[in-house]
Amino acid sequence: MLDLFVAEVPTIKVNNFSVVEPKFLLFLYGIKHSSNHCFAVQIAHQLLQQGINPVGHL
Repeated sequence: MLDLFVAEVPTIKVNNFSVVEPKFLLFLYGIKHSSNHCFAVQIAHQLLQQGINPVGHL
């Protein structure tokens, strides 16, 4: 999936790529996306609540 945002967003480096900080991205999905129906968003929220970074988590 590719979403484009025209604003400054917090990023992290993953394998030499800049990706949006997971907590910030999930915040946006709470506003713009039916996140209560999206399995990936639900799992990412659960991982963050457990202190686990969802980036690269398989």
